[in-house]
Amino acid sequence: MTSEKKKNSSGQIIKRIARILLRTVLIVVLLLITLLVLIQTPPVQNFIVKKATGYLENKLHTRVEIGRLYIGFPKDIVIENIYLQDQSKDTLIYGKKIKVDISMLKLLDNEVEVNDLRLNQITAKVKR
Repeated sequence: MTSEKKKNSSGQIIKRIARILLRTVLIVVLLLITLLVLIQTPPVQNFIVKKATGYLENKLHTRVEIGRLYIGFPKDIVIENIYLQDQSKDTLIYGKKIKVDISMLKLLDNEVEVNDLRLNQITAKVKR
C-alpha cells in the first residue's frame, strides 16, 4: 500500500511540474508575440522614434529628426523623413526614406548584419 502511495504521489508531482513548465513556456511565448504585435503599432513606434532621437542627439551633440519609423519583422526597418546635422550645424543626411534589411537574430548577439540598404531621395554630405 505504501509503495502505491509513493508512486501516486511521485506521479502527481511530475504532472504538476509538467503543468508548471507548460504554463511558463506558454506565458513566455505569449509575451513575445505581444511584444512583436506592439512594435508594429504606431504609438509604440513613435515612442521608439522619440527614444532613438533623444539618444542620438545626446550622443552626437547635434540635431536629429526622424519623421516615422517602421519595424517590419522579421528583418526590415524603414526610416522616413530623416534629418541629421553634423557638429558644425550643417546638414549631414537629409532624405525621404531609408530602408534597411538586417538580420534581427544577429542583434541578439550584439552584431549588426546589413543585407540590403535602400536610400530614397537622400542628400548626404560626405568628407574624406
